Amino acid sequence: MATPTGGSALIAFASDRSGSFQVWVMESDGSNPRQVTDLIDGACQPDWSPDGQQLVFTSPCPRRQDLYRNSSLYLIRSDGTGLTPLLSMPGGDYDPAWSPDGKTIAFTSLRDGNAPHIYFYDLATNQVQRFTSLNSSDRRPAWSPDGQQIACESTGLGKPQIWLLSLDGKQRREFSKLDDLPDYAPAWSRDAQVIYFSQGNSLSYIIAKRTNLPGADEVRIGERVKTALNVSASPDDFWLAFESWTDGNYDIYTMNRTGANLTRLTSDPSVDIDPVWQP
Repeated sequence: MATPTGGSALIAFASDRSGSFQVWVMESDGSNPRQVTDLIDGACQPDWSPDGQQLVFTSPCPRRQDLYRNSSLYLIRSDGTGLTPLLSMPGGDYDPAWSPDGKTIAFTSLRDGNAPHIYFYDLATNQVQRFTSLNSSDRRPAWSPDGQQIACESTGLGKPQIWLLSLDGKQRREFSKLDDLPDYAPAWSRDAQVIYFSQGNSLSYIIAKRTNLPGADEVRIGERVKTALNVSASPDDFWLAFESWTDGNYDIYTMNRTGANLTRLTSDPSVDIDPVWQP
């Protein structure tokens, strides 16, 4: 059953409203924002643990960018306590995504050179394993709700495109169409029936595509939305949170999954990005 703007779950996001980018949380209607991190080098790209108690994030984060060189991953509780760095290597680790079982964090890394690849971090052993091939650039991993697939942005055929990779590494297939417009930043619906992603160059739009329907169309949602990125589905699967330049500043918005009821949640003169809904 759909709930008003996602129900009682929080939305974590990154904002520079305190002078540098830090991780914040707010209610699903945009009220009661409070700062979670306070790192000298900044913090962004939060993602929730499956139990909704912790966040993994990227630091340093001096500004909004595609590649976070020399960055690392950290854990912190949603009340700002328990800051814990994860083991890292030179290059840069970013784009963290917590697995549905809570045991693994997928992330993008530059530790093998200038091209990004996806790795897995085992939280029990602190061991890191490369997941994607060195033959292509792969980044922005997103776990399927059953934990058996990774959707990611890949240049396997030359241009940024959404691919699906089985966790055992045996299957790797295109998901979005290969055309003139790049596709990036995939996100699953909670029921795994849809993958949302951004498509475009200077102006980017939110696209929805069914996962369980062969040959499904790529459907643009939210006609008023411009330059949208980092979609996250609410726990009831009825609402989407995302960052957008629609009103001339990067802010957090919500709309329902059909594109209706577009609402701007943040209106601070700061830059607000990277929204993710608490499980």
